[in-house]
Amino acid sequence: MTTRSKIFPDTYRDSFLLMKVATLIRQLDGIRNAEVMQATPANKQLLARNQLFTDALRTAGPNDLCIAVRADDEQRAIDALTQAEALINQGGVAQDRSRTSKSLHGGLAMLPEANLAFLSIPGAFVKGEALKALRKGLNLFIFSDNVPIADEVEIKTLAAQQGLLVMGPDCGTAIIHGKALGFANAVRRGSVGLVGASGTGLQEVSVLLHHLGGGVSHAIGTGSNDVSDAVGGITMLRGIELLEEDPATDLIVVVSKPLGPRTRETVVTRLHACRKPVVVNFLGEQRASSQERNIAYTVTLEDAALTAASLSGAGSQREALHALGARTGLTLEETRLAASQKYLRGCFGGGTLAAESCHILRSRISPIHSNLHLPGLLSLDDARQSTGHCVIDLGADEFTLGKPHPMLDPTIRNERLLQEAQDPETAVLLIDVVLGFGAHPDPVGMSIPYLQEAQRIAQEQGRCLPIVASVCGTEEDPQHLLTQMKQLQNCGVISYVSNSQATIMAASLVPAREARV
Repeated sequence: MTTRSKIFPDTYRDSFLLMKVATLIRQLDGIRNAEVMQATPANKQLLARNQLFTDALRTAGPNDLCIAVRADDEQRAIDALTQAEALINQGGVAQDRSRTSKSLHGGLAMLPEANLAFLSIPGAFVKGEALKALRKGLNLFIFSDNVPIADEVEIKTLAAQQGLLVMGPDCGTAIIHGKALGFANAVRRGSVGLVGASGTGLQEVSVLLHHLGGGVSHAIGTGSNDVSDAVGGITMLRGIELLEEDPATDLIVVVSKPLGPRTRETVVTRLHACRKPVVVNFLGEQRASSQERNIAYTVTLEDAALTAASLSGAGSQREALHALGARTGLTLEETRLAASQKYLRGCFGGGTLAAESCHILRSRISPIHSNLHLPGLLSLDDARQSTGHCVIDLGADEFTLGKPHPMLDPTIRNERLLQEAQDPETAVLLIDVVLGFGAHPDPVGMSIPYLQEAQRIAQEQGRCLPIVASVCGTEEDPQHLLTQMKQLQNCGVISYVSNSQATIMAASLVPAREARV
């Protein structure tokens, strides 16, 4: 076994590219592990934990790009470094260089009609580039995370003064005039406008609305910190204003993780003044649907989609969503579970979907342990080890630091499935599969061997291991919804297009004696 590295001084590449290259290198014969990343202090610690740190990396700094590989022998390591460098130089694939630029000025010279810039750079450098783009009259989609709150407020304050929209920082999803930004799905155009501090929440509602026959005018992501009192919902308020003014939007849906108390008051006051009907899902806040003047409050993301579909004149039958789900492959009698099997284990890539499942599960099984910091949940000492009923957001920073997000590469989740299968106390596995632009081209196909192995592990130990999945996507997505669901069903996974339906089913499979412990 040998570990080799290569450093490229004063070199930066987009994190999407680096993750893609690292994934390709790990698949080479004889390569045990590989990382391609900026040599920040945190990333160097990660390399050390994964046995990829070399003496050459000690002097590397945050502005340096590094490749590190661990291989069966010296020659394979050298070859892997060479291939990684070639892939980086090619941008991950062969591409036409005639339409690229190294500067914002150059990019605008090639596309003078552009009115939006997409930023995916280290958080420390976002402010300078964002202010530069705003001064050129560009709206912003900021995918980058780890941007200081003070920088976010300054960026959004300038944007507000100039009448521009800033989606992010840490914004994962948007659909503007039918064009997907970040992680988003191919959904029908329509009259429902969405705004949300919730990436997979926006995806779930837009996809379910599509299944119900409705469509989306725009979906505006705000970024995870926008609804904190430190930021004050600047983008959410701007998004509501834009959708209210948009002639193509007849109904507004607001989806959000818990808001800061002052921000919630400000947002609700603005919604009451809105000239258009509004559907709201403040995650985990409502115990029952209710109507307050022009605002319809909903409990789940599915409820939000159903309400929006009904109010916009599309279909609103919950049965239409149930019909897209399937129960094939397994006959899941509780008696097939061994006496040791007690707990539900949720392994999620979408943070909002994980949070929604926690809120649904709390009224059915408890207590719930999680790495999500939400009221009513018990914190885990170590998110890498489940305890009791447990729901894990595998897209959290503690799992993705220097690693691709599970929506980009399901490896993190696949490995966790095998870990949970080894635990004799695991009664049912609950997972999400998120399709769409930006997501892995075949997430289920990559996971099938692990799902089958998890079931084999349980069977060898005399256990049945039910697996329930929600699949967020449409047939128009690059991965094709029905193809993905068919693969799941063929290996005995119960699948639904609604996360709430999948969660309720998974909870029903927990032995009654363990529902509340």
